[in-house]
Amino acid sequence: MSGNRQDLPPELARLLFEEASDGIFFASTDGVYLAVNKCGHRMLGYEEGELVGRRVADVTPAHDAGRVKTAVESVARGAPHLEIWSMLRKDGTLTQLEVLAHLLSNGTILAIVRDLTGRGVFERQIQASEAKLRSILFTAPDIIMSVDRGGQILFINRVLSPLTMEQVVGTSCFDYVPPDARGRVARAIEHVFETRGIDEYEVEGPRGPDGVRFFASVRAGPLIEHDTVVAATLCATDVTYRKEAERTRARLEEQLAHAQKMESVGQLAGGVAHDFNNLLTAVGSLVELSRYEGPSPQISEYLDGIQGATARGAALTQQLLAFARKRIVKPEDVEIGGVLTRLAPMVRSLVGEHIRVSLGLDPELPPVRVDVGSLERVIMNLVVNARDAMSNGGSLALATRAERLDAQAVEQHPELTPGGYALLEVTDTGTGIAPEVAARLFEPFFTTKAPGSGTGLGLAMCHGIVTQAGGKIAVRSEAGRGATFQVYLPFAPSGSTPAVAPALERKPDQRRGRETLLLVEDEQVILQVARSWLTKLGYRVLGAGDGVEALEVAAQTADPIDLLVTDVVMPRLGGRELARRLTELRPQTKVLYMSGYAENALAFGGVLSEGIDFIQKPYSLDALAARIRQVLDRG
Repeated sequence: MSGNRQDLPPELARLLFEEASDGIFFASTDGVYLAVNKCGHRMLGYEEGELVGRRVADVTPAHDAGRVKTAVESVARGAPHLEIWSMLRKDGTLTQLEVLAHLLSNGTILAIVRDLTGRGVFERQIQASEAKLRSILFTAPDIIMSVDRGGQILFINRVLSPLTMEQVVGTSCFDYVPPDARGRVARAIEHVFETRGIDEYEVEGPRGPDGVRFFASVRAGPLIEHDTVVAATLCATDVTYRKEAERTRARLEEQLAHAQKMESVGQLAGGVAHDFNNLLTAVGSLVELSRYEGPSPQISEYLDGIQGATARGAALTQQLLAFARKRIVKPEDVEIGGVLTRLAPMVRSLVGEHIRVSLGLDPELPPVRVDVGSLERVIMNLVVNARDAMSNGGSLALATRAERLDAQAVEQHPELTPGGYALLEVTDTGTGIAPEVAARLFEPFFTTKAPGSGTGLGLAMCHGIVTQAGGKIAVRSEAGRGATFQVYLPFAPSGSTPAVAPALERKPDQRRGRETLLLVEDEQVILQVARSWLTKLGYRVLGAGDGVEALEVAAQTADPIDLLVTDVVMPRLGGRELARRLTELRPQTKVLYMSGYAENALAFGGVLSEGIDFIQKPYSLDALAARIRQVLDRG
């Protein structure tokens, strides 16, 4: 082949013309299309051959006609032209075309045309995708950064420090990691560059402007370009809330386990108290009955000892029941200041002259709803504890004030609900309480006193009484710096009037009667003693060992039954159901319940239901007779 240019074979030239992926247009210098390939027709929406003979001006929009005419004239003069034209498709829509035109030696204009419409859509799609990715990156709650192998920050979406993102880029990521965590971060970056794998770990994050540290869960992965790892991308998620939630959960689980343990001990204490109460009632009643039989002076001395021991045992059962929150109480609207004022002389006598007692009472404090006797026991128990902590003298302050707890405040007191509370504080300047001792103060039988100096039930009893009243008891103390016990009690419903229950009359001339009593008691000794005693007082007494037997006895008695005196907890049929069935048959029959452990049979949460007459075991025979007379005499 010589150096002269060799023309393409006509068949090959025709094939290249028709099958080219760009549009090929031949036109005369006055702008008439002479030949157009298949791609050119498709670009403008025409059938093959339809453009031949048409003018360039026919497919040019009016707003671009002048510019296109000038371009055609320029090419006709021999000047090559490359420009983007807007051209009209057959259906009237516009399309963007890149046109490269020049003049051939035969005086014909050749234009190579490329459709830019698809490329524009693709570019817009890329721009939209980049905008979406940018939005995700900069609105994500996580910190996302890219770093090089040395830890230099190449990109970051947000920062926690006072610096801006522009100031952070280019610095070392290790500047924002605590020293003890830098080694772990460095190993993660090296792992990504070496293995192209993912590494996940947790690290304590940087200290923010507010001085609070946070915990982050970090996921490190490779950023690959052209099959090369160019950076490690670190995504740090703030998991401080999760960590705090885990700590809170662990703390709550510990509190739940402690509460379950206390509940189990309370169940045991309540059960023991039930049986013990029956035993004490029997012993005490036998002693009383022996006295009325006229014992000798020596026997009387022995009986005094038995009765004293019975009284101490009864007090112990009351403490057990109060701790277990199974002691039945009758709450009243009480002014705490009035109770403290009434007890003040007794308090001063109890603590001794070496301890100065002061009262700081809020005169406007609303009343609380609580059992008066229970509240007095709480106060006196706290006073005795304070006295024992100040053997060398000191100060004891009893103070009251109103506290209103909102939803945020009760987070510190999960036992309470939002509302108004009376706060009673008992503060001493004694030896104080160590933290490990304070954590166990309200456990039953826990005591720091010497053997024989206490049962360890005092504060457990206080806890049970206050909790039963809907309140809370807590302690603030440091070893060697005294202690403050805080008792929160909810205010009584608005409009209530403070009252104190009248004392039970027990005069001998008010014990006797001639009415018919149905006495129901599953403890045979108690049944026999009480029946004998009430018979001596003139009553006609029908006896039964449980509820089923009592209904049978009543069915066999034609005379009216004036009063049903029944134990609450009994086998086969309990006292509450017995009373319901009997009063349906005999509506005139009154009811007096007796129990030392009635749980929810008579009370909800230990609070005696309205309209119920009740006597707590262990009771004395005199007290039983007086209570019976009181119920019978009421209209």
